[in-house]
Amino acid sequence: MSCGDPGAGSTGVPTGKPAMKFVAGSGVADTVDAVQPQALTVQAFDPAGKPLPSTVIRFTSGTAPSKIPYEPPKATVLLAKVTSAVFASFATDSTNASGIASVVLKMGTVAGPGMVIVSVPLYGLVDTARFTIRSGGAVRLTVAPHDTAIFIGANASLRASVLDRYGNLRTDAAVFSSSVSRVSVSGQVVSGAAFGRATVMARVGALSDSALISVVPRGTIAAQTALTSTGDLLAIWAFDLDGSNFRRIVTSAIPSGYFGEMPPVWSVDGKSIFYHDNKYDHTRSLWVVDVATGVQKRLIAPESQLADERWPARSADGQWIYFHGPSYGTSQIYRVRTNGTGVEAVGSGSTPQLHTHASPDGASVAYSRSSDWWYSSAGLLEIMNLATRAVTQVHLTVQRPVWSPSGAYIAYVDETGAGIWIVRPDGSGGRQLASTVTFDGGIDWSPDGKYLVGTIGSGTITVVDAETGEFAPVKITAVSTGFRAPSWKP
Repeated sequence: MSCGDPGAGSTGVPTGKPAMKFVAGSGVADTVDAVQPQALTVQAFDPAGKPLPSTVIRFTSGTAPSKIPYEPPKATVLLAKVTSAVFASFATDSTNASGIASVVLKMGTVAGPGMVIVSVPLYGLVDTARFTIRSGGAVRLTVAPHDTAIFIGANASLRASVLDRYGNLRTDAAVFSSSVSRVSVSGQVVSGAAFGRATVMARVGALSDSALISVVPRGTIAAQTALTSTGDLLAIWAFDLDGSNFRRIVTSAIPSGYFGEMPPVWSVDGKSIFYHDNKYDHTRSLWVVDVATGVQKRLIAPESQLADERWPARSADGQWIYFHGPSYGTSQIYRVRTNGTGVEAVGSGSTPQLHTHASPDGASVAYSRSSDWWYSSAGLLEIMNLATRAVTQVHLTVQRPVWSPSGAYIAYVDETGAGIWIVRPDGSGGRQLASTVTFDGGIDWSPDGKYLVGTIGSGTITVVDAETGEFAPVKITAVSTGFRAPSWKP
């Protein structure tokens, strides 16, 4: 390798211009940190083609981005004088009587192409020696996605990354396997066979890592942002239970802050979402939004609007929206037709009625009666016959009671939030589901009544099998704060 294009001289190097050529050490491929037994050696010539003695040669390493986050770029090749064991990104040497200069090479820590820029400042000569740096020994295995969801009968592909001590990627192939029958594994493809949570292991030699898979039923969820601090965006989002088709439906009139809610309720045809939005005086109003267009409007006509309208719940036949009002600090049951007409009071009594949900046959509503009007309060479960207004007390302390689609059960969260409970409307047959996790926010049934959905921990959407009590969380990271008040699309 040479610089310049001089004519031939006694050395065999073209003459007419100063020149430089690589004698040894260029083009090497080796692993990170490897010190090369052969020095990088160059020879410089004057315009007559004779060796240049006592001339300074500069050796400068090229750089590459570090594989470790937040670290500055790294020298691709480190350099040291032949008389030194100290390596750096720059070194010089003076040519000997034969015009030769050398530096010792040590491969850098970033796998990939490397280079050393060699220059003779006195004559303006520059050339580049190129190298290949290979990754080092395997020290870490990571699997991605680490936690994901797939539908029953669907597939997902996992990726395994084998890294050396500097974070460089190796080409080792991982072997994936699982010991549970709810998933099957073929190569890196995982298939969902039955509802539940599964662990898939990846192994490369002595290294291993695992991925968590939630196998869930098909379904589409609407949920509001879980507010955790001032500045969080309050909105309603919709997504499929495997995390796909994620989109924002509508943003609150008060889009950021540390108060307020937007609990969504699907229309019976799945084309609209009912919700309450917030006002700056901490009262709420009922709205409806078209899911396809995002166009929203107040549900109740101006002449019938209440000072406070909150916590909507739809009747199974799609005719009514039950909600709470009529003013801040009170909580009685009202309802309005889904076209915004026919507002009427349903509840009565001096103590607040909370968490209303209508039975599938439309004959009754379940709710909790509490001494506190705030929605997060637990209260005594009551069932009101809508025709007679007769009230039956079930003598259970509940939050957010929701009738099953068949009407056979009422699901609720108790005052501790531990798991989800289901009970018959007469108070018999009660049992706890998903008892090892704590639910926070509303719950809802799947349209077929086989599953429930709620949120646990920091707003993680979680599906629960209503028969077995097994649960499967769904990690959706598009909203970092998580979700509340999930509603299952009919």
